[in-house]
Amino acid sequence: MAKMIVLFGIFTPLGVLLGILLDNVESEVIELVFNCLAGGTFLYIACSEVIVEEFAVSDFRFLKLTFFIIGIMIIGSLNFLEVD
Repeated sequence: MAKMIVLFGIFTPLGVLLGILLDNVESEVIELVFNCLAGGTFLYIACSEVIVEEFAVSDFRFLKLTFFIIGIMIIGSLNFLEVD
């Protein structure tokens, strides 16, 4: 456990420093890679931590499922937005 805390403590500032250094780079591939890493991190946390705990409690289960599906549809529809 202590090793994981040390690794987190080391890699968090290194990630910030890497982001600052790559801020001025005009490469779409680098931007795409970092966006995918950020999106994947949010998706992993949502699927493995948040959603599991929310659906474990049986209160308002149908309402939770409804809003979950609406959220998926909203995120899925973002693909159709054109950003220049």
